[in-house]
Amino acid sequence: IKLIKIIAMTIEYLKNCDTNKILKKLCKHSDPIVRESLLYNINAIPKKYLEILLNDEDMDIQEKVCENLTKKSQLRVIC
Repeated sequence: IKLIKIIAMTIEYLKNCDTNKILKKLCKHSDPIVRESLLYNINAIPKKYLEILLNDEDMDIQEKVCENLTKKSQLRVIC
């Protein structure tokens, strides 16, 4: 899990790989700690993946994504 968390936290530095495929898998990972690790550098995560996390089963993840998107005025609906 440590390696997966590191990948999630540093996704913007990955080169020569399909980061979209990696992000899609990480957003649906069974461990909420991994999904939450994506929020470490939330600015590097494309909006479509943040929207997946916005509907996460873990309320803490939902709240963090909503708070960040609301601050940036990137969310049209109220969380």
